[in-house]
Amino acid sequence: MDNKHHKHFLLNIFRILSAIWPFLCVCVVHTDAPDEALHFIRESAPDTVSPWGGLKVVFSEPVSDSEPVLFSFKPLFYSYSVAWNALRDTATIRFTEPLEGAQLYVLTLKQNVRSISGKIFDPSKDSIVFYTYPAEQEPNDKPELADTLRKCCFGTITTTNDTDIFIITDTSAFAVFLHSTGSQNTFMLKNCRDTALTIQDVRGSDTLIIPDRFNPPYMVLVYSYLRSIGGYYEIGYISKEK
Repeated sequence: MDNKHHKHFLLNIFRILSAIWPFLCVCVVHTDAPDEALHFIRESAPDTVSPWGGLKVVFSEPVSDSEPVLFSFKPLFYSYSVAWNALRDTATIRFTEPLEGAQLYVLTLKQNVRSISGKIFDPSKDSIVFYTYPAEQEPNDKPELADTLRKCCFGTITTTNDTDIFIITDTSAFAVFLHSTGSQNTFMLKNCRDTALTIQDVRGSDTLIIPDRFNPPYMVLVYSYLRSIGGYYEIGYISKEK
């Protein structure tokens, strides 16, 4: 290539670069560092909750009050309400109907939620997994329909003449406990093989020691105190240490 053609070639290259240079420049994008991820977690508590109990969810930044915060349960569950603390960084989820007993649940945000600083809580980033304790299986108001009592179970007295009956087959059981929430209940411990009874009124919570003269299986009857209804109870038994 002679000197004349070489200069012409370089001139063409310069013209091409001059034409495309503005397009090359606009392809360079400067991005800021991403925001620190926002999270929501369940307040420190056991992984298993009462089917009637609530959940407390803590957010890593206070949440804007410009729009409602909706949660999604799997399996599907819609009967809940949400109350916020003054800082709007903790939500208390209360169930207006009980969850299914002995069930695995996953809780997520239903949609993007904005913090007061303008950052976004992304529903795809966080979830809360928890289990529910077993719940009584209705009908259980007759001895032949009694539920087998596990170490912990939840139930409710739905009418003033309702009675929930449980059977304890575990020979290591030495005491039965009952905790009432929102109602007053009475429970009776009965030896299934004879007529001996022990009766105790419960206000709040109480425990019955199984008498030595009782032989398993044992029957536990729960019914309303002074014909009151509503609320729920937790019932279970304590085993002897081996």
